[in-house]
Amino acid sequence: MCGIFGYVGEPVKVGPVVLEALRSMEYRGYDSWGVAFTVGDQPGEVIKAVGRVEVGAAADSEATAAIGHTRWATHGEVCERNAHPHLGCGGRIAVVHNGIIENVDGLRGELDDLLLASDTDSEIMAHLVSRNVGLGQSLREVVQIAFSSIEGNNAFVVLDRATGEVVVVTRRLPIRLSRHDRGVVLASDPAALSGMVETAVALPDDTAVSLGTPTRVAEGIDRLIAGGRRIAVPDRGERIKGGPGASMRAEITEQPSVLRRIAADTEPVQAAAELARQADRVVFTGCG
Repeated sequence: MCGIFGYVGEPVKVGPVVLEALRSMEYRGYDSWGVAFTVGDQPGEVIKAVGRVEVGAAADSEATAAIGHTRWATHGEVCERNAHPHLGCGGRIAVVHNGIIENVDGLRGELDDLLLASDTDSEIMAHLVSRNVGLGQSLREVVQIAFSSIEGNNAFVVLDRATGEVVVVTRRLPIRLSRHDRGVVLASDPAALSGMVETAVALPDDTAVSLGTPTRVAEGIDRLIAGGRRIAVPDRGERIKGGPGASMRAEITEQPSVLRRIAADTEPVQAAAELARQADRVVFTGCG
């Protein structure tokens, strides 16, 4: 259960914005973390480390586009080379990923093993995108084609380090999107957007969406955000303070307010209730 964050827009400090957002999602995965960012037309840096997120790791760096990730290992040992973001051949494309690529063995067989720098399934997406980028299709189209070859429930955020463009695509895994006062932001957990925006919308499944570049918001983003079902962004403060276990305590404490927010959106609640009434039995399952 990894955490994902993305940003495109005017310059922001990497530490207070990107890494703080990642830190708020450490309860989703905290064996390693990483960030890739660009500054204007420069490729910027890729910073990765094992352990908890170090907000000061980027020093005073600024970013006009960035993607970040907190990892809970599913493929490969806990080490820096398996931490996200992963780079495609040549280093132009950076990818962060949540989910499991179910046909990874078949896709890996299509690639030269010498290209693979990690033991993860996630790196496959970076190479699938890299081998077609710059050949006439848009980055969004290239990501869509690569995603169509991947089986399973997955979410990817792709950064073109040459242009600063960010593209996101998901299937049955939550990605929340919103307009920040200085750009466009996304996260797998709306709490990571706390302090930036008050509401966010869910990204539709199986449709690659470009956030645009630092100088140009992608066409259709404002329409997507305006037309989507808005989700309140909760306060992330309680998730961060208090040390280990604080996130779980915060989740328990906020359950009444979460239930009130769910109940206030009557349409899906009524739909779920109707399904329950029609069912022969209702089974509750959980994990984590």
